[in-house]
Amino acid sequence: MGDNLENLALQDVCSFRGFPPEALVGIGNSLNNTITDNLKNNLLQSKGGSDSLSGDQSDDTLIGSDGGTAEKDTLTGGSGRDLICIRNYYNSRCSFY
Repeated sequence: MGDNLENLALQDVCSFRGFPPEALVGIGNSLNNTITDNLKNNLLQSKGGSDSLSGDQSDDTLIGSDGGTAEKDTLTGGSGRDLICIRNYYNSRCSFY
């Protein structure tokens, strides 16, 4: 994501050409970002700022911060089987939802 952007929505960019759209990677920047996926199995990752990651219906991997550095991320997996990872200064932990 570019430096001065806040919202990122992953879309099926190749479907109009008859190709199945592939999974995408959406990574935030230092601002407070909102990142939403398409209907594929995507990777969404927060960076600096307080970010909101939304996985919707697919099987996604969401990586966010635990808020220990004043960043307060919101990770929503949706109805798919998602892997949610929380980063902090000491270790990382991941859970399936």
